[in-house]
Amino acid sequence: MKKIDFWFSVGSTYTFLTIMRVTPLIKKYDLSLNFYPFNLRKIMTNMQNFPFSSEKKIKLQYMWRDIERRSENYKIGKIKKNINFPIKNSDTANKVAILAKKNNFLLEYLITTYKLWFFENIEPGSVASLQITFNNLNKNLKKYLSLLKKDNIDEIYKENTSLAIKKGIFGSPTFLVNEEVFFGDDRLDDAILFAKKTN
Repeated sequence: MKKIDFWFSVGSTYTFLTIMRVTPLIKKYDLSLNFYPFNLRKIMTNMQNFPFSSEKKIKLQYMWRDIERRSENYKIGKIKKNINFPIKNSDTANKVAILAKKNNFLLEYLITTYKLWFFENIEPGSVASLQITFNNLNKNLKKYLSLLKKDNIDEIYKENTSLAIKKGIFGSPTFLVNEEVFFGDDRLDDAILFAKKTN
């Protein structure tokens, strides 16, 4: 089994591509993925790094077209154009991801959440997104939201973010094989190849 640490923030657009294609790759390559939701916005603020801000319109346009092309190439589907970005509730979306991981429905949560964002422009972490996602997964949203303050979720989120900084993680998605860093959806395949050699 090939072990890869998968560091991500739900507010990341390129993480959409990985989440939407990773399930068959887990089976195909016998992957063991350990997921770490972290506060990417805090890291980027500390680095004064805002690569896709509204002031950088040409780069922003490129990002959406790049994701659109790659989504079609991966046969994920045609994304909705002009979706809201950056999202307002990335912390909430990431904390719910931690809760979903603890309760063994993380990928289902992420796939549903990203579909709502990219195909229907319903932002992750919003009330509407959470309600639809949990309804689709037949989960009791009220019950799980009550656990956000009881399950040390804030502490885990902070610990993940501090650990990400220590490990030199600066973006999402990032894949770690041992201490080797692979940044970006387009580096997932390289991470898998490296894991095959070292695990």
